[in-house]
Amino acid sequence: MYQKLNQYDCTLESYNSIQSKLTNEFQQTLSKKKVFLAIDGYIDSLYSVIKTRENSNNYTEFKTIKELADRLYRIQGSSGNLEIKLKKKTSGGFVPNNGKALSTLNINVSLFGALGYPEICDIFKPMITKKNIDLFSYNNPAKTVGLEFNDGKIMLSDFQNLSHIKWGLITDRVGSDMIFHKLEDSDAIGFGYWSLNPALSNIWKNLTDTIFPSIKDLNKKLFFIDLGDLKKCTKPNILEMVKIVQNIEKQIPVLLSLNDQEAIDLSSILKCKTPIKPNKNSFMDFIDAGELLNKELKLSYLVIHSPHFATISLKKK
Repeated sequence: MYQKLNQYDCTLESYNSIQSKLTNEFQQTLSKKKVFLAIDGYIDSLYSVIKTRENSNNYTEFKTIKELADRLYRIQGSSGNLEIKLKKKTSGGFVPNNGKALSTLNINVSLFGALGYPEICDIFKPMITKKNIDLFSYNNPAKTVGLEFNDGKIMLSDFQNLSHIKWGLITDRVGSDMIFHKLEDSDAIGFGYWSLNPALSNIWKNLTDTIFPSIKDLNKKLFFIDLGDLKKCTKPNILEMVKIVQNIEKQIPVLLSLNDQEAIDLSSILKCKTPIKPNKNSFMDFIDAGELLNKELKLSYLVIHSPHFATISLKKK
């Protein structure tokens, strides 16, 4: 049975609420919805890290990131070896993860990503068998090694297969007509993760310039964005991205999703008049932070979330 972390933890309530709403009538409504998701794809290999080993059958694992950090600190200036043990290999990334989640709700999803080229990679093929998922792939996936601990994960990613993506490559391999028809046929459009896909800004520019003007009723759809971790991104690139997103907002309502750290980083770069410091233990701090940040962004919807609750701020009229 799930145990609440604090008085603001609404994970269980949210789960029960979703379960209670999944009536036949609601599922029929969801089955009429269509979502387009782009543009990544990962093969995730998840490992534990061995701390001590007695023999082939008896060993202990590092339980926390701090334990591993202490080991690494002690070998600085020299060299060392770490043994990792594969726990699971799975599909990952914005497109596969959100696609799988939405498909379980009976929503029709078009997954457009780096899922293998010219053939779909085996690890993504189970999604092809689902009747409410369409797969379109333009490139090979990126790869991530995840080191798992009781208090978090360390993700080591190789983005090489995503680093050279260009609008021209995408249109050459799948065609702009297919992209147009899938976008026009969708109720919502989702893109992630901007911070890990350097070409997304240029791709969004091409969408707003060449595809969006021809889509009917675009203002009745939703454009969902998950930026990802901003800490390694440069200030000029982030400011350019914000301008592009604000231009998208002029054509289609934007929902920008940030976690608490991403919200703090973005507010710092935008130099919000009042710095935001959302407290993970209080959802009221997230509400205040969202209102302050969206005064600068001026987007239809801004979500700031923790693992256990989320708040939403609307654009002021």
